[in-house]
Amino acid sequence: MAKVAFIGGFPAADGALYADFFEAADGVVPFPGWEPFEGPDSADLDEAARRRFAAAAVPVPERVAKGVVRLTDERRFGVPAVVVCPEFSPAQAREWIDGGDVKELARVKHLDLVDLDSGHWPMFTEPVELARLLAAAADGTPDGLATR
Repeated sequence: MAKVAFIGGFPAADGALYADFFEAADGVVPFPGWEPFEGPDSADLDEAARRRFAAAAVPVPERVAKGVVRLTDERRFGVPAVVVCPEFSPAQAREWIDGGDVKELARVKHLDLVDLDSGHWPMFTEPVELARLLAAAADGTPDGLATR
């Protein structure tokens, strides 16, 4: 693996639940509606985009969302990583990482933080810019990347 990219999110720590954010029903976690995402997460999605997104959302099996993350290979910290920061800034991400809120990324030897002015789903609202940033990260081009 040459590099890993996180878009608007962070890796869970060993022993944490994978994505225990929302209520499960009948063995799955359905799309919870827009209320939990009000604010910066969804500010760039108009009503039509929200309807399309909700209609296409696929429920996640409860066992996946509530699965325990197990990380055992210390070599993961040697894999370069990039965090694309859409609904938060690189400065905020750096503060969370340095403050101990994102333990996995605090130990990564080469970490780039990239700003992207969008909400949580830039693949829908800023796909060209997201692709450009990911291509730059893959090529190792420093344009637009803040390295830590």
